[in-house]
Amino acid sequence: MLSFGHLVAAWTADAEYMKKSGNLLSVQLYRGIGGSRLFTNVAVWRSTEHLRAALGTPEFASHLASYPAGTVAYPHLYQKFAVEGICEGE
Repeated sequence: MLSFGHLVAAWTADAEYMKKSGNLLSVQLYRGIGGSRLFTNVAVWRSTEHLRAALGTPEFASHLASYPAGTVAYPHLYQKFAVEGICEGE
């Protein structure tokens, strides 16, 4: 059984580490409701290169072992997309 407390503790350590880089502009963790076991991490980075540099460090790699067994991640990169009259894009 996946431990939410253990997962959140591991995520918190990662977020604190990434914030120290100065290139993580904002981060928010979302938890599914209604019995969902899903979490979504939305992080805004200064650039794709800054994210890659942070993920490529040995210290970050050592953090991955802190996540509970059974944790699955599906990382994706996004850019802001403009919809006229609704929201701004890049």
